[in-house]
Amino acid sequence: MNARLLPLVGKYYGTKVRVVDDSHEWIFELWNSGNWEPSDRELAGRMTIEQWRANAVIDGDPAKDLVDISDGHFESRETHALAERIVRLLNADTSKVRPHPEIEPGCSECGHKGGVETDMGYACPDCFIRNNGYVPIPNGGGIPAKGQKK
Repeated sequence: MNARLLPLVGKYYGTKVRVVDDSHEWIFELWNSGNWEPSDRELAGRMTIEQWRANAVIDGDPAKDLVDISDGHFESRETHALAERIVRLLNADTSKVRPHPEIEPGCSECGHKGGVETDMGYACPDCFIRNNGYVPIPNGGGIPAKGQKK
């Protein structure tokens, strides 16, 4: 299995992750405005996140005018971080994945004890793929929490 984060292109309609295995290809999107701060990819080298947060003047314009996120069409820091975690999870050698030694957690979908810990909980690659790229995480912005409709 091979997963990779696709580049940002044109107007933002989600962070795209491409997953390919021997016989299938999936492209799925994550989109969550998070705490309304653009990712470094969204800032595209035009400024740092610190400059954007301070609304620093850059070439005569306020930073937040140069990278406008008011319509929600931007990649948030949280969405980018989650997409990177998913790519790492799917590209991981899951035969080496071990459960947390103290609480013995498992995938929140199937309970598989080889769940991989992330900031959002536990997931196994099999359930991730079976659910067409949905990971049960709370407040996921397009990725429903367990028990919510997809």
